[in-house]
Amino acid sequence: MLWQRLANNGKLVDAFRIVVPPDRNAVEQLIALQEAISQVEAMIQAVNVVLLKMRALLFAVLPEALDFTKS
Repeated sequence: MLWQRLANNGKLVDAFRIVVPPDRNAVEQLIALQEAISQVEAMIQAVNVVLLKMRALLFAVLPEALDFTKS
């Protein structure tokens, strides 16, 4: 979200429409939608793994960030 704000100069992301070709029946459209949702979920999971790895590296380099006993 922060990246979107910086990239768009603070403007919100506009809504968009997905236009489906009219030659598909309802079942094919639902299958295509399910596949698209699965791809988005996989992408989110991959980004989450990368963020967790970056966090682990940060805490490995800066272990004092986890020490709450210091004031």
